[in-house]
Amino acid sequence: MFLQNLTITTDFIAFSLTLWLAFYLLGRGFPGPVTMRAVIVLFALSAFFFNAYTNIFNQIVGSASIRAAMLMIALSAWYSLTVQLLPAQRHKAKLPMLAIIHLATLLVSMALISNKDSFLAEQGNSIWVAHMKVSPIFGTYGLFQVAASGAILFNLLSLPRTGQHMQGKYFLLASLMPISAVSFGIAGLGFSTPLPRVIQDGLLLSGVLILGLSIARHQTMVERRTTLQDFPLSMFSVLGLSGLYVLIAAYLQKSPLFLGGIMLLAISTHCLLDLAREYLERKRSKVNTQLHQQVRHLENLEAPTKAPGELFQAALVLLCENIGTDSAWVATRQADGYQVTASYQALAIGSLLPGQPFSTPDLLQLDDSAYPECAWIAPALAGTRQVAVVGIAHPRRKLGYTPDDLDLLSDVTDKIGSILAIKDSLPATQDQLNQLQLETSARTDQLRLKQDALMTSLAGSPNQELVSTLEEALRHLQDYITLGQSPLARQMKITGKNHVERGRNLHDQLIQMIESLHPGGARPGDPIPREWYNYVVLYDAYAREIPNREIMNRLYISEGTFNRTRRNALRGLARLVLEKESNDNAIK
Repeated sequence: MFLQNLTITTDFIAFSLTLWLAFYLLGRGFPGPVTMRAVIVLFALSAFFFNAYTNIFNQIVGSASIRAAMLMIALSAWYSLTVQLLPAQRHKAKLPMLAIIHLATLLVSMALISNKDSFLAEQGNSIWVAHMKVSPIFGTYGLFQVAASGAILFNLLSLPRTGQHMQGKYFLLASLMPISAVSFGIAGLGFSTPLPRVIQDGLLLSGVLILGLSIARHQTMVERRTTLQDFPLSMFSVLGLSGLYVLIAAYLQKSPLFLGGIMLLAISTHCLLDLAREYLERKRSKVNTQLHQQVRHLENLEAPTKAPGELFQAALVLLCENIGTDSAWVATRQADGYQVTASYQALAIGSLLPGQPFSTPDLLQLDDSAYPECAWIAPALAGTRQVAVVGIAHPRRKLGYTPDDLDLLSDVTDKIGSILAIKDSLPATQDQLNQLQLETSARTDQLRLKQDALMTSLAGSPNQELVSTLEEALRHLQDYITLGQSPLARQMKITGKNHVERGRNLHDQLIQMIESLHPGGARPGDPIPREWYNYVVLYDAYAREIPNREIMNRLYISEGTFNRTRRNALRGLARLVLEKESNDNAIK
């Protein structure tokens, strides 16, 4: 009785945790290739554990074959995950083997499910490792498990520096657990004495939990897609509420099958809502980024003679889509009031507006009775002088605008004011414009040459091992204990009375190195110029611990551009380390 209750509890906890982890990583890690394969592993094992749990109370012939197929899918996806971790050249070389394993998974799974009598004496065997008939399916299934397990270990052990980084240790330990479970299951097939299934299930659960935690840690600590509080809060909220529903059902004396169904339904519905919210947040962020990129384009001086209204028109369309309104307009200041220079389904271009009430020092909500088609106006300033005004209609599907909507409106008007100020300061004659264009082109060429030279030096000198060590130290920038034990402290010859003092000294040295990327002067407001990107990315990500997504939104850049900027900046710091070593050696 004790063994049966232990098996029931293990399977119930296992399918709950794996199902939640699969949904969580799907929402936070999409579309990362490693994360998506971990999601497949977790969903397959969640189905495995749920089938094992329900089979204890309602045994169905053929359910053992379904569990075997789910285990094969999990092993196949796990192998694919380890292939993704390999360097690019070795990854391509593994593709034929990967295709063979996927094909074998499909064929053997179909054979197992179609032959429901592949396992012996399923009835009454709910807590023991199932035995298979000696058949071609038995041999193929066992061979597949051995081959997949060996291939997973081979890939991980052949990775450079697998055991030197925490993520490599996590992946290796996570892989050893299910491989041990597979070995235990194979041993159970050969012994006449039945072996308890709870050991196999416990090993599988331990492995997938370590894998899930490793991927979640990667999302938080490395890619910084989420905050440190996101993982525990999401886990306690979803699993806590789902567990509460199960306790209520248990109090009402519902059957164990009903309790399992309640847990499955509760986790799935809560996580699907979270997925929908994550999707909408990413879509909103993408539209917001597009708007800011369009507004930044307005500050481009490549076409200084172009009319401002033509440049503002596209920004108005994105603004309306982002804040949820049907119409908006931009009016620039004239001697006798304001003239509409850009309009989206609003006032006619060229129409005149009075000076009042459109002359305002800040955002202003207009009276509906006086201006029923205009809800808010925002001034565009050039210094302290108002040069334009932006008006928006009432929101389309909500009672009023949120503070974020109004902040976005203010941001747009700030950019418009900057553009108009630049336009006013440009030379008036075409000859002056041509001369300015030639000077700008010459300076751009000089800057490009300097950048190319810098990129060549950055890419050529530091090796990847030093860059990885430096990046690992920056991730623990506020942890003096870990920094004091970092290989970087030894390489940079950081001294101290103890490891804590060494960590503090290394922290100060790393901050100084990041500050060396500072372009000089006060940090500008949005939009941040490109020459500030290296400094802002490193300082905000590591010194201020701001999530990457928020930094990308501030810079209005894509994730790919952000990652390239961070790698370039890290190579720059690595070169500083090498130069310091070279100088120290020269002095000696």
